[in-house]
Amino acid sequence: MGPRPGKNRAITVQEDCMTAETTEAPEATLVLRKKEFIDRVVARSGAKRGDVRQVAEALLQELGAALAANETLALPPLGKLRVTRTQEREGGDTLVVKIRRAKAETEASEA
Repeated sequence: MGPRPGKNRAITVQEDCMTAETTEAPEATLVLRKKEFIDRVVARSGAKRGDVRQVAEALLQELGAALAANETLALPPLGKLRVTRTQEREGGDTLVVKIRRAKAETEASEA
């Protein structure tokens, strides 16, 4: 029996970044911080850390601004992102974002 629908659900993304499974929130403890994200991009691209850091900072600022402006983002292979709900809170807004992703190539070829 799979996880029950409800507001305590979270998404855990596996290492290959192309598949995801839904788990209950207490089990989903993996958090990718900006430093580790930059380290992964450096390892994958072979670019200099300083250059990757500048580009990552600009990229994250633009993504944040686009989502705050309620823009829909189409960013393959990440997917299509759109804000479904916004809630103003003390200390900042909470954005609920829906991400629609294409099936991974291995899943698509098996089907």
